Amino acid sequence: MAKIVERVKPVLHEMMVKRGFKRVESAYYIKERINDPSFINIIAFMYSSYPSVREISPVYGVGNIDVNRIFRQLTGRKNIWLHNQNCGYCQPMSSYKTWSLDEDVDEAGLSSVCMDIVRDIDKYSEDYFQRMSSIEALIDYYSSKPVGQMICFYLPILYLVSGQKDMGIDYLEKARKEWWFEKSSQLQEFYNNYRNYEFNRL
Repeated sequence: MAKIVERVKPVLHEMMVKRGFKRVESAYYIKERINDPSFINIIAFMYSSYPSVREISPVYGVGNIDVNRIFRQLTGRKNIWLHNQNCGYCQPMSSYKTWSLDEDVDEAGLSSVCMDIVRDIDKYSEDYFQRMSSIEALIDYYSSKPVGQMICFYLPILYLVSGQKDMGIDYLEKARKEWWFEKSSQLQEFYNNYRNYEFNRL
């Protein structure tokens, strides 16, 4: 798969740069939202290989500068996105979507597939970004889910940024009753750091 991926990446890169995205890692492209620079549009290209098929799966995601900064301060780890979804679930088809390429595809065929991927991004990604690029929307999304380990990081920080730290503490207190919380030194450290953290917006 390496050969075809190395051919695809520069073609997609050029197309994404023309749309105002910049690459931050090998497969991630980000762009600040014009109407709210604290939010970041993210598109990642995931590559997979099967015996006779090479697939490219675009994933849409959103990040927030304040949340990412607090996450890093409280955990010592880097976080890119708060939510992500395969592009197909952001379309009327609402199912997993990929593009396939043969290893020996010619340049015209490769360019055609890449252009189709980017046209798809142009058509459908903005609706997703608009829907998920708010603290309130992310709180609504995660608060509707069962208590989970990654949500224990995201949701309390979202509450903190929205001025509802007490809600974040309540959520963590509920999560502490789960068996996996006690076994996670990272979550326990996060809980202690969170209780003592004071948020100041930059």
